[in-house]
Amino acid sequence: TYIQALPEKDLIRLTSDISDDVVQAIQLLVDTMMERLGIDNTGPEMVLQQSVGHLAQLCMWQMVVGYKLRELEALDKGATLE
Repeated sequence: TYIQALPEKDLIRLTSDISDDVVQAIQLLVDTMMERLGIDNTGPEMVLQQSVGHLAQLCMWQMVVGYKLRELEALDKGATLE
């Protein structure tokens, strides 16, 4: 994937200033989706099998929400959109 292909320094730069609020919001998104799918994710790690279409949809939603949250976070810090 794109993220996995990034050099380590770019990945660190991309994720180094993510606020706790954004991390919690993304975790809430994943937890809510797991709950709606009827999957208990309270244990340690688990293997989950799902169709490619469903996984793609989950990844797309997480990417869109994460991007929007980071954009709002940057605006809150004084960045401008151009």
